[in-house]
Amino acid sequence: MNCEECDAKIAKDSKFCKECGARVGGIKADRVGVSEEAERESGGMILKVFLGLVVLVVIGLVLSTFQQESTEREEVWEMAMTKGNPENERHFIMYTDMFCPFCAQFNIATKGGFEADFIETDKIFFEMRLTAPLGGPNSIRGAESGYCAARQGQELFWVYFYEVLARVDTDFWSAGRPVPDLDDEYFLAAAETAGLDVELMIACLASGEELANVIANTERLQRAIPGAGVPYFQLGRWTSSGFSGDYAAVRRLMRAAGVE
Repeated sequence: MNCEECDAKIAKDSKFCKECGARVGGIKADRVGVSEEAERESGGMILKVFLGLVVLVVIGLVLSTFQQESTEREEVWEMAMTKGNPENERHFIMYTDMFCPFCAQFNIATKGGFEADFIETDKIFFEMRLTAPLGGPNSIRGAESGYCAARQGQELFWVYFYEVLARVDTDFWSAGRPVPDLDDEYFLAAAETAGLDVELMIACLASGEELANVIANTERLQRAIPGAGVPYFQLGRWTSSGFSGDYAAVRRLMRAAGVE
């Protein structure tokens, strides 16, 4: 056999060339080295691919969690204060105070076409969360009377709610008069007109049971959305505060929420 470096003849069992000192099979050894280097590079590539897959899995889990959180349904506070199909994933929430004039503008503007356009067509499930963030005696007693009305059923609650709004608007807001501290007779007169059982309303207001509910839900609002004014609207992660205008403004608000 010949030396691969100088081509001198060498014995088959020789480890080195006697002429040039080259190691017999050196090129093979180099090739082995190249192969080992390639294996190391291949191993590094496999590690990189594995780490990349781990990163993708983590990102996928984060996105899945985010999507779950963004689509997770809110718990309904009071079913009697809702409209529409509770199975609808588009859960539109309005936080309100019965003696907030801007809340009243929205509620009065939505009394007609809103249900036909957005609720009866199953575009949203509407929930009103009646609270007393304004803190005055009218806000507190008004909300308490609203919860008492809700005890008599969903249909009667909405009739009563709109009756109170109409009375306050006619007697004070539209007349440009400040709203004085109202006594229970004001709310009971509205209850009678709305067709509620007035005796049940009297007993409910006297018990104070719904007052605790009003206070708890108002605190719940303040913890969840510190400093937010009313009306406050929420649909998933979309939120908006305040309202002024007519039904055209309502439709603009709904478009902003992604509901056409």
